Amino acid sequence: MGRKLLVVLSSLLWGLLATGCQAAIPRASTPTPTPTPAPRVTVEREPSLAAWDEPLARCASEGPILLTVRETLTEAPQPNADETVWRLIWGEPPPHGQAFALGTETAHPVLGPHSPEVPPEEGLTLEEWRALWTGQVTRWSELRPTWPDIPIRPLAPWPNSALGQGLTALVGPRWRYHPQARLAPDPELAIELLLITQGSVGWLPHGWLAWRRAQGDPRLLRVRELQHPEWTAAVVLWYGSEAELAQPVLRWISCLQHTSGDAYVPHSRPQVHVPAQPDLGPQRLAQRLGLPGVA
Repeated sequence: MGRKLLVVLSSLLWGLLATGCQAAIPRASTPTPTPTPAPRVTVEREPSLAAWDEPLARCASEGPILLTVRETLTEAPQPNADETVWRLIWGEPPPHGQAFALGTETAHPVLGPHSPEVPPEEGLTLEEWRALWTGQVTRWSELRPTWPDIPIRPLAPWPNSALGQGLTALVGPRWRYHPQARLAPDPELAIELLLITQGSVGWLPHGWLAWRRAQGDPRLLRVRELQHPEWTAAVVLWYGSEAELAQPVLRWISCLQHTSGDAYVPHSRPQVHVPAQPDLGPQRLAQRLGLPGVA
């Protein structure tokens, strides 16, 4: 009996020792995959496209990407510019690189509270608009005798901006030398000047105005946006490099192309990729995308 008990105890002891040795042997752990960092994307845009900041940021989470938006008065990319910077362009994209159409934007005349009471749906004729900007008339009563005999004070956009390009397309380049014009390089300043300048008239994007109205900006209650004349051009996201884009960046672009009207861009959003072509002006670009051009 004693010998059998000794054998049982010995077996238990050896089993415990074997289990302890196995537990002490280190086992190889399963490696944890390193997450791929989100791409960093910098977008430059002009002030007239500020309404796009919200959809740009919202779609960044779809990538995901790390987004930075910078405002610049120069829309056209400069020579030797950083090719890693994206540009949100209203109008003609450069002939190289990659361009993605996001929608369209339209510029309209805007009158201040101390200007003639022009019905918004009536607006101005194209001939009146040209005469106003080229200096052929200098007083509102010269356009229509029933209007007040006060000076016309045009608020000029930044010449190289989309608004400047659109104004040139409508009236020619002479508007840049109007003796009574005052430079208003961004819509915020233009609104402030419209409110305080007698006889003032501006040239502003409908999308920006709708965006500010939706934010409850009380200044917009005191200005009048006219429906005519107008200038429409595509809003394009442009990248200066031909390199293949990362999947998160492509998802970000797809989100922007499929977004609803949250950006307050009034027209349709064609979901097309615009191949780079030389000499693709605003009118030809609008024709390629099936968009309305100058009206």
